[in-house]
Amino acid sequence: MITFFLQQSPTTSRYYYTPAKWMDTTVRLTDGKKGKTQAVINGSSKRLPDNTPSAILAPADADASLLPERASWDGQNLVEYVAQ
Repeated sequence: MITFFLQQSPTTSRYYYTPAKWMDTTVRLTDGKKGKTQAVINGSSKRLPDNTPSAILAPADADASLLPERASWDGQNLVEYVAQ
């Protein structure tokens, strides 16, 4: 299954679709166990650095304090984003 984002051009106001890139990773839950989470990268986002998720979809009982404040995707996990 492929997910697409509906985009609107800021210059022409025309609509178009771009593919979304989904990633799985694990997060620590509030009870100390590990749980699965997903992140998605919007392929056409010019406002975010490369490999920066547009959204992180974590379980309701995820320990948010352990998620990076500014995350990037290293191919395996969400990691703290460091500006180049």
